[in-house]
Amino acid sequence: MQYFLIFMMACTTVEIVPPPTPPALIRVVHPEAWSASLMTPDELTKLFLSAQAPTDTSFYMSCDQDVRKLYEATKSVSERVQGIRELILRSPVAYHWCFYGKLRQIEQDLQKDSLFQEKKKRILEAYVFLAPVAKVFAESFHDSRYLRWASVRYQRTSGSFLFRKVDFTPEGTSLLVEASHPLGLWHDETSSTVLDRYKLKGRPDLSVVAVGMPKVTIEQEALPSLVSAEPEAAPAEDAVVTKEIPE
Repeated sequence: MQYFLIFMMACTTVEIVPPPTPPALIRVVHPEAWSASLMTPDELTKLFLSAQAPTDTSFYMSCDQDVRKLYEATKSVSERVQGIRELILRSPVAYHWCFYGKLRQIEQDLQKDSLFQEKKKRILEAYVFLAPVAKVFAESFHDSRYLRWASVRYQRTSGSFLFRKVDFTPEGTSLLVEASHPLGLWHDETSSTVLDRYKLKGRPDLSVVAVGMPKVTIEQEALPSLVSAEPEAAPAEDAVVTKEIPE
């Protein structure tokens, strides 16, 4: 009896807690190119051949509307940054496809426009959305692929269409060369303080599994132009990014 009591006292019950579900963003596809010289519009087009890509063209036309509403609601830079972070943390897969969809569309639009001022306007307006979204993915998810694509394509389009050389600061370069890894995609949920303040609901996130081929046609509404660059000669074709993209 004594041994039985000792045995009962020594036994404890351990509750097994299942591991958390990995974020869906881990499973989304990206363009295969990593080298700056291979980050071409054709690589973006190949990405949208994936079965994961949304097929509803209205998604690409309106996926940045909450960012536009945020820009209209507040002029505070810190609130804009935090608001965009809250939007992306709420719907990371949706903003994954929105980012690449908008990046692809600006490349297509630049081939159509003939006037210099129209090209300049499209580039500046596109990157008011692309730049902060790419930085949030880099800082909150430790995934530098978005920032690298935005930086390389901004450098190329500025040199080819605006005839301006764009270099990047050491701080920007450190983000670009940071290796992307699955563990970096984990994040802590944050309360939506800015979204609640300005009554922005955001959009439901997308499922990673989608079927079909997208037919993207975007008529992008103008965003505030916050980007500038110094006029210089066009950049070398294989130049390495060394100066930060605009906020």
